[in-house]
Amino acid sequence: MARLLLFVVFCWLVNIQVGVSGYPHIHEEGRCMWYGQCGDSPLTGKTVNCYHNGPPKPLTEPLGKSILSDLCPELDIGDDPLTCCSSDQLQTLQESTAFTQQAFARCPACLRNFMELYCNATCSPHQSLFVNATVLNEVPEENYTQIIEVDEYFSKRFAYGAFYSCNEVLFPSTNSPVIGLMCGGKTAEECTPEDWLEYMGSTSNGITPFDINYILVENGTELPHNLEALDMPIVPCNQAPTEDAYACSCQDCSIACAETPSRPPEPEPWEIAGMDAALFIMLMAFCGFVVVYIGLLIFYYAVVKKPEDAEDKKRDMLTEDDVNCVENAGFVMHKYLGEIFRRWGVFVSNNPIKVIVVALLFVTLCSLGNIFIIVTVDPIDLWVADGSRCLEEKNYFDRHFQPFWRVSQVIITAPNHNDTVYPTWPDGVHENFGSALDKEFLHQVLVLQDHLNFMKVFHEPDEDYITFEDICYKPMEPDNMYCTIQSPLQYYQNSHALLDKVVDEQMGVKLDYPADYRDHFLYCVKAPNSVQCTTPFEESCMGAYEGPNYAYTCLGGFEDDNYNNATAILLTFLNDNYVDNDEIVDRVKTWETAFLDVVSTWNNTNMSMSYYAERSIEDELIRASQADILTIVLSYVFIFCYITIALGEIYRCDRRLLIDSKVTLGLGGILLILCSVFAAMGIYAYLGVQTTLIIIEVVPFLLLAVGADMMFIFVLDYQRTTRGENETREEHVGRVLGEVGPSMMLCSLTESVAFFIGALTTMPAVQTFALYAGLAVLFDFMLLVSAFIALIILDLRRQEAGRYDICCCIPPQTKEQPEHKELLHSFMSKYFAPFLVNKWVRPIVIICFVGFFCACCVWTTKLQIGLDASLSMPRDSYVLDFFQDLGAYLSVGSPVYFVVAHGYNYSNIPDQNRICGGAGCNPDSLTQQIYFAAQDPEYTTIALPTMSWLDDYFDWLLPSFTLFRPCCREFIATGEFCPADFDGNQLQCQSCLSTDQRGQRPTPSQFDEYLPWFLEDNPNIYCAKGSVSKHFNSFFAT
Repeated sequence: MARLLLFVVFCWLVNIQVGVSGYPHIHEEGRCMWYGQCGDSPLTGKTVNCYHNGPPKPLTEPLGKSILSDLCPELDIGDDPLTCCSSDQLQTLQESTAFTQQAFARCPACLRNFMELYCNATCSPHQSLFVNATVLNEVPEENYTQIIEVDEYFSKRFAYGAFYSCNEVLFPSTNSPVIGLMCGGKTAEECTPEDWLEYMGSTSNGITPFDINYILVENGTELPHNLEALDMPIVPCNQAPTEDAYACSCQDCSIACAETPSRPPEPEPWEIAGMDAALFIMLMAFCGFVVVYIGLLIFYYAVVKKPEDAEDKKRDMLTEDDVNCVENAGFVMHKYLGEIFRRWGVFVSNNPIKVIVVALLFVTLCSLGNIFIIVTVDPIDLWVADGSRCLEEKNYFDRHFQPFWRVSQVIITAPNHNDTVYPTWPDGVHENFGSALDKEFLHQVLVLQDHLNFMKVFHEPDEDYITFEDICYKPMEPDNMYCTIQSPLQYYQNSHALLDKVVDEQMGVKLDYPADYRDHFLYCVKAPNSVQCTTPFEESCMGAYEGPNYAYTCLGGFEDDNYNNATAILLTFLNDNYVDNDEIVDRVKTWETAFLDVVSTWNNTNMSMSYYAERSIEDELIRASQADILTIVLSYVFIFCYITIALGEIYRCDRRLLIDSKVTLGLGGILLILCSVFAAMGIYAYLGVQTTLIIIEVVPFLLLAVGADMMFIFVLDYQRTTRGENETREEHVGRVLGEVGPSMMLCSLTESVAFFIGALTTMPAVQTFALYAGLAVLFDFMLLVSAFIALIILDLRRQEAGRYDICCCIPPQTKEQPEHKELLHSFMSKYFAPFLVNKWVRPIVIICFVGFFCACCVWTTKLQIGLDASLSMPRDSYVLDFFQDLGAYLSVGSPVYFVVAHGYNYSNIPDQNRICGGAGCNPDSLTQQIYFAAQDPEYTTIALPTMSWLDDYFDWLLPSFTLFRPCCREFIATGEFCPADFDGNQLQCQSCLSTDQRGQRPTPSQFDEYLPWFLEDNPNIYCAKGSVSKHFNSFFAT
């Protein structure tokens, strides 16, 4: 009904000539259907053609002849070719096909077929044979008749051939087929020749001045009124249209591809007898060991070992002949070391105060280095080796180009909203829309987005306020100063009014199914580069910053390409980043802090948010370290209490309780352990070695375990030994230190060497930790055999004098010495040790140990190499929530850059062919190989082909786009750059390259001369190949 009313209104607006007095048109060779232009259409407001069903006219104007020669050389016949188009029409043809020519220029065969279609439809001298005017508008006062609607007849062979020669041509700046931009909201995969021509001929595309109905028929089909379908030769995309042109590349024409590189064969799993090889080997080794070991045991007890008697027991005792030279050397070394430690122990015992003072001076001097300590929390500095190829390439990129943006993101879901079903325009087809696309929810998201976009943040160094606009990435600067925010709300130019817009009538006729923000969404997710959707909504899909928003970067929770089922929205704020401009980076970090504060406290029960900023990981590492301070303190308090109780000789609660306790000794030991940590940190600070928060957190725990162990070894051994007759206290301490000192030294050296060997690793965090731990263990040993021995001798003097612990100034209470008792020692010596060496228990322990070792060997082969950033975050971190949502909702990964190092000669054509991906490039070029890799994303993880600046530059240079406004132009008078959107007299400008170079590469001098202009040019409606927004940071000039 709505269409009928629309038709009635349309008949009132225009005077329909068809059918008034019989059939009004003549269709024959040498006859036109239009000629020239006459006024604006009453429906579209665009200039339309004049009805002319007469013979073609000679084209005499120089400008028109030049355009015809450039665009339609097959119609340029003779000095004054006969055409059905005037010079004005040719200029309109140039302007209306400028973008398409630019986009298709990288595939010469496609461009030739496309222009063949448009040129014949516009200018063919036999136009009336395949063009039929169906709606005319007579304007008596101007004495002309306007073309309002036409039918154009093409053979399916010609139309399909033209379509399939172009449907794979890529638009390098978006890595998507060009045909997807001109198919009425359908993707390139969904688009058909009929869909393509329907969109190209519809006035709803914003370019076509009147409706063109393309009617495709099979060859040989008879048509009424002597009409014939246009059937022209088609050049396949894998062939060159002319001798001086190239065939289309593999990227733009699959039939031009050689055999696609196959995926390398996956390594077959290492199996033996159908079982994992490592498991099989370890299982066989374990079983073999058990069988041999048990067999040897049986043989020993059954054959070798005889009943024990006194002589047997004598033979079991060691003699000098049983000790080999290695064991004897060890004994001698232990003897001499023992003597050294005994003398050292006596010396320390006789001079405890002096030793403590010297130790404190040493610790103080070392710890003063902490003034120069540098703590790093940068994840790259923590986890990436200095010699890493990945880091070297990143540093190369950052030095020669602008680093990747600092990204701040918010993932938002709508827990209080449900999916809805919506009858879409025009036919009421029901489509499901996810909870994230509820209009009320989108309004709330836009409020948050605007708040983050426009909030003012005080920056202390500048003593001024900054906004997102001051630090953000502006791709179209200076022509457009809007910031880049990846958001589905960019489809509505971040406008609440456009979100609420509903179109329920068109040209005064009520629509059966109104069009609202959802119809616009369905169109834009398929054609994000469109400047006007073809629905009655009629708004641009481009963002406010004049760039496209791809649904897979700003929506989540959908399957396949069903973006309308999205359950999550991803807002991405892109901030500029710099290597050598700390002032700007500091401003960005200030804004990021405010960003995190806002989203973490945003009060909206309809939103569930997870968020992340570039500084988040560093902030969380610092927060975790600060939170761990309490844990460290509590652990040291606990160990202090344990040492105090364990070392204290407390067996009854009487007046000796405060005498026999070891509070002062335990506290002194703990402080010495901490001193060794600070001393080691100070030494490395002097040397300029950066530290990490891991060291501050973990090394104290490590030293606490090692130091407490050595403290127990010495103190308990002293308590277990009896002082000899006529042996002084100092000699007793020296004797005990001589017995346990070598073991303590070897233990400490072993641990230190192990840590220093660990420092050979390339991971900075582990390397630094190993260096600090190794030196701290050495310092800990040095302090324990010096200052701690001095503390022990002072504590023994106090205890033997009967003075209270801590309050040692109080006069002696009693000099009675306690009887030493050890429950744990008694248990181990009387019960556990005899049980462990029992002849039945020993084999079981050995077999269990070997079995566990074999199992560990198998498990080692299953370890996955890599470091997930989430593992470094505290369990209560908001970053973990973001990582979880990122994996659950986002369907695209990180960008990847392929950088050709400096020194490459881009101006040389053979070298260009090794890089580029368009027509004439090598089939194994860098761009082509990346394209092949993108065809198997499951294996290569490359989702899309690369964006190549070189291909865009060639397209930007070519004069064959349009003689009227090519991308690369220069002012004739001055030789300066003339932008394609220059509003002045266009005759003042000329193409950079001559038309003789159409289809050819620029010369080396031209390549170098015009490259700076390319870098400074912004894309516009006349030239979509400008570089500033897409490739400006892809160059490093030397």
